[in-house]
Order: sequence, then structure tokens, then C-alpha cells
Amino acid sequence: MYSHEFFIQRSFEVVWAVFRVAEHTTRPKMQQGLEDKALDYLLAKDMKSLDGLEEIVRFGAQIRDIGQVNANVLLREIGILRAAILELADTQRKQLAPAKTPESAPLIEEIFAKPPMRVSDLLEAIKKGINKEISEEVNENKVKIVDDKSLAREIKSPARDTQSLASDKSRFEAAIGFKERNDIIMQILTKRSLCHMKDLVGALPNISERTVRYDVQRLVDKGVIERVGTGGPNSFFRMKKESDVKILER
Repeated sequence: MYSHEFFIQRSFEVVWAVFRVAEHTTRPKMQQGLEDKALDYLLAKDMKSLDGLEEIVRFGAQIRDIGQVNANVLLREIGILRAAILELADTQRKQLAPAKTPESAPLIEEIFAKPPMRVSDLLEAIKKGINKEISEEVNENKVKIVDDKSLAREIKSPARDTQSLASDKSRFEAAIGFKERNDIIMQILTKRSLCHMKDLVGALPNISERTVRYDVQRLVDKGVIERVGTGGPNSFFRMKKESDVKILER
């Protein structure tokens, strides 16, 4: 195996030998040609310049301007340089090329699209998010009216949990119907003493506010939940104590 140091040293020696031989040629142009080709190779050290040097040495031997013994030695050494160039180039190519092993293969999991989440999975994910954020100290039987700022401090909006689930876990690609929307609304109101409309809207980020308000009003009309407060921003919703909580069918 040829090392880089050997290649540099042998290239210098070959060029020096060509100059020594060129001094004893009988034709000035042959001497100039040998020296020029030798210098071209010394500066480039590539296969093209080495081929040019070999060509003029062979021609010099053919016209007897270079002795046959010296020509054979130069051609032998030029052959060694050619083998060294090819070997060093192959070694460098292997070093730069990435290793091809099963372990080095890229992970392909991200190539495949995630399957759509089922409605039942969506409801379960939202339910877990709500249960995590609601304090166990909330007394479901105690009714208390608070303003918007107090409510914001006391309760973390489910909307943030839903958005986190949507961005971090999977996309909610399933269509949510009336029954599923009411399941979510009922789950929230079951866990809360009072709930503002904006919290219900936030729990259904993919549903328009108008649709959520319509669903809530239908539950009010059915007598399942009731509206309390002075109206407008001070209006809240809660489960009716005397009602059995049921999931309405479409």
C-alpha cells in the first residue's frame, strides 16, 4: 500500500531523474520538453500530467535521445506513480463515502403518514386533559358566581390542552358530530361548578363558535344544563342538579 509520504517523495525523485537525463539529450527542444513535462507533473501530480511525462520519455527513447536503460527506469517509476495515484484516490473516496450498513440507514418512520384519530380516541384524549387540569378540591355541589378575571385565574382553559394535543400527538382528522360535541360539553360541565362560554368554545377548537353556542342552547332547552349569571360576559353554565346527565343522541 502506498502512503501519501511515499508518493510525494517518489514524485520528487522522478522529476529530479528526468532533469538529469534531459541534460544529456542532443536536441534542445527535447531537453526543454522533458523539463516542462516534469515540472507540469511536479505541480499537478495528477494522471493527466503523468501521462504527458510518460509520452515524451517514450518518444525520447524511440528517437534514441534517451538511453534505453534510463528510459526503462523512468517508465518503471512512472508506472509506480500511476499505481500510487489510483490507490490513494480510491482510499480517499472510501474515506469520504458514508459507511453502508443496516445501522447507518436513515430512520423511515417519518415517511409514513399518521392514521387519522378516531372520534372515541379524541374524546378520551380531551377527557384526560381536562381531568389533569381540574383541581380535586373543586366542590361540584357548591355553586359560586365569579367574574371573568377570577375564573381565568381559577381555571385553566381546556382550549390550551386541546391545542397541545393537536400539535404534539396527532391531528384531529375525524369529523365531530353533534353527539360527540355534546359528549365533550357534558364532560366539562360535569367536572366544573361553572363554565364560561369561551371555555366551551376553547374545548372544541375545530368547531365554530356559532355551532358551539347552538349546541349549548339545545342542552339548555332540553333542561340538561342551565344558564346562570347576569348575562353577557357574566353569564355561565352549569349542570342542572335535578337532571340525570345523559349524552344526547343526534
